[in-house]
Amino acid sequence: MDVLSYLLQCLLILVYSEGLYCFGKNDNGVHNLFKTIGDLASILTAEECVFTCPYGGQVIPRRNYSPTSNGCGAYEMQLPRDLFPPLTKCCDVHDICYGTCGKERADCDEKLKTCMDELCDSVVEKLKKRQTKSAAKDSRKVCMSTNSLLYAGVTTLGCQAYLEAQKQACTCSTLIKGEF
Repeated sequence: MDVLSYLLQCLLILVYSEGLYCFGKNDNGVHNLFKTIGDLASILTAEECVFTCPYGGQVIPRRNYSPTSNGCGAYEMQLPRDLFPPLTKCCDVHDICYGTCGKERADCDEKLKTCMDELCDSVVEKLKKRQTKSAAKDSRKVCMSTNSLLYAGVTTLGCQAYLEAQKQACTCSTLIKGEF
């Protein structure tokens, strides 16, 4: 496992585990760091990522194709499936969306963000029973900041994974000479 994957794994364990509130009381440093990284990533994601067929062909679903999931991550940066199963479920839904012919990447990415945000809400609800309201609020802030960082990673680095998944899920109709 490379260093970046290891650090991300450690961060996710801290944020999504029962020990979510581990950064110290009123520690906005982590939140501000993640917000800055997220803001930078959104500036860099101006590229349009759309699967199209060459020569104006129509995109159509590939027969008998079923999209698959690899959990959280792509290429060499993969988080273990058992690290945090609810997060893996969000990633699986995202992968299936990417691998469904004709789905728009932005919609898939937004569904992932919504799933992760709901996950934060459910984790924080559990923590409210054991922590003060202030601590739970701080924990939610850190969790949502982590989600922003993960989302920034997906929106910044996910285009190639999306295009590859669409390439596997779709085929292109061919134009017959003279058709317009």
